[in-house]
Amino acid sequence: MAGFFEKLLGKDNGIQVFVPVEGDVIKASEINDPTFSEEMIGKTVGIKPSSGTVYAPFDAEVLVAFDTKHAVALKSDDGIELMIHFGLDTVKMNGEPFEMLVKVGDKIKKGDVIMKADLEKIKAAGFDTVVPVVVTNPDEFKSIEFITGSGVKSTDILAKIKK
Repeated sequence: MAGFFEKLLGKDNGIQVFVPVEGDVIKASEINDPTFSEEMIGKTVGIKPSSGTVYAPFDAEVLVAFDTKHAVALKSDDGIELMIHFGLDTVKMNGEPFEMLVKVGDKIKKGDVIMKADLEKIKAAGFDTVVPVVVTNPDEFKSIEFITGSGVKSTDILAKIKK
């Protein structure tokens, strides 16, 4: 019965991952790229962005800040390894519409702005702006539950992860 009451009282919410990019959250299967839609590199969800600002979804260390500025990989203080990939095939843009605000080894706090993208430049170049968000070490957790919805903000919960 204790498990029931913990859930009822909200004490068993797991680790919370907040929304890194504001917009509409979609299922992995709706992403137009098999690497992400088939979850080849980890448990995935997509965000159709309403803004080009990328926020830290939790307190973390920056593991990778791609030279092409289109993606960043983070490791949370709880051990979650998360990649935020802005747009599909945007690596081909060689960093043009992106601004990376962090570097490898940086310690960041939830809500920090870590990168920016110019949505209009990405669209004008013919690229899909959807942002895949991938837990790249899913086997280290009991469960990963993504929460989909429209009009999500950076203060909203994107995922609940249990060890």
